[in-house]
Amino acid sequence: MKIWPFIAAALVGCGDGSIAPGRDAQKVVQRALIQAKPGDVVLLRSGTFDFTRTLSLAVEGVTIRGAGSNRTILRFANQTTGSGGEGVLVTKGGFTIEDLAIEDPRGDALKVTGADGVTIRRVRVEWTGGPSSDNGAYGLYPVESRNVLIEECEAIGASDAGIYVGQCENAIVRNNVARQNVAGIEIENTIGADVYGNTTEDNTGGMLVFTLPNLPKKEGRQCRVFGNEIRANNRENFARPGQMAGNIPPGVRTARHCSRRCRDFRERVRGQSDGERSRAEFPDDRPEVEGSVLRPLLRGHPHPRQSLRWRRHEPCGRSGRPA
Repeated sequence: MKIWPFIAAALVGCGDGSIAPGRDAQKVVQRALIQAKPGDVVLLRSGTFDFTRTLSLAVEGVTIRGAGSNRTILRFANQTTGSGGEGVLVTKGGFTIEDLAIEDPRGDALKVTGADGVTIRRVRVEWTGGPSSDNGAYGLYPVESRNVLIEECEAIGASDAGIYVGQCENAIVRNNVARQNVAGIEIENTIGADVYGNTTEDNTGGMLVFTLPNLPKKEGRQCRVFGNEIRANNRENFARPGQMAGNIPPGVRTARHCSRRCRDFRERVRGQSDGERSRAEFPDDRPEVEGSVLRPLLRGHPHPRQSLRWRRHEPCGRSGRPA
């Protein structure tokens, strides 16, 4: 492992090879990510880094490390250009990012795509102006990736999902906090996920496990959701018009939709309104497909300490009450 020795240290770098905030931070940080070699660590010092463009990484086996999620802040409030408006975009695996914050990007805060080996640890992503449909859709957003670990992170204010794992294989999401998002934590079209020890609070919906059609990877199965704290997820939905997340009613605790061989148990639920914990299943454990549309049997179920007798799901309105 090598700590990157920055040629530009005289501008914003420091004697230990780390980068400090400064006028040329965008140029120096992006250069470091381009020139990094597998095994390198890009160190970012305490302070606020102001960026106007997406930071991108396309090198295998690189670590980006700050000095703490409230000490090293990557701020994108003045972002004008970039690939889709992401804050940080990563397209190679063996990737670790830890101990920093990403604030106020136009789009997704941290997107990792097509990677094998992803570790996101002690990262805070936040839209500091509060919940708004103008915020980016996703906070932490690994997609089409394998062997993903997200732990001890915080996601605040996303207009879709604070923490989203989509079309992935083998994912662990543990000991995170998601608050003031539309969906706190969402696992979508993913095979093999453990989601535990997390807290979802003051979102529209707390915990969602979905399999949806019209995606390249259509299968979602073998997910375990357990030991999470689900508190007062009753926030009015603020998703952008046309987003699927706009259909989530306030008060949803845990929702499972069209995902096979998934379990949720030992959840601690407090302060929820009367929205349903809902599940949509395939009656024979397989999807009925009509063209590209999945046709599950919709069912709802009460809190796990109550009766486990199945009953027909009642769609909910925006208040969380049956429509």
